Amino acid sequence: MILLGHAIVGGALAATQSNPVAAFFIALASHYATDMIPHYEYDARILLTNPRSREARSAYVRVAIDGMLGVIVPLLIFAPQTVTAAVPLLAGIVGGMLPDVLWGFSKLFPRNRILAAHFRFHYRVHTFFTDKEFPRLGGTITLAICACAIWFGLRFSAL
Repeated sequence: MILLGHAIVGGALAATQSNPVAAFFIALASHYATDMIPHYEYDARILLTNPRSREARSAYVRVAIDGMLGVIVPLLIFAPQTVTAAVPLLAGIVGGMLPDVLWGFSKLFPRNRILAAHFRFHYRVHTFFTDKEFPRLGGTITLAICACAIWFGLRFSAL
């Protein structure tokens, strides 16, 4: 799933929490749960094969835009009324996107054992089901997950 999708799901779940620590860990868990479901992703294979190459620059730009939208869109959707209410939401957004950020760092720093261990765990979770079982449904499933998360977050919001 792209960062925006993880941020929406994480933000929606965080919107139901008043405790930022709980919001962060619930959103973090949601990342792994949603990665188990077939979903849409953009092609970032160049970041796996040659993360420091010239060709990887466009992939980094795409990821940066995706990450910025991942922060902005949930803030606009759940529109916290105060700074205090925004803290759990921001914690959820960060928790929702963090595993993919760590994945990226594991490619930049391949000798880091902690990042490498996380990459292996994340990869196993990510390939639990594949799009081969559900061909061409990734985008539809991603939109459905995000729509359900938005409904849930708005319906049960604690903000």
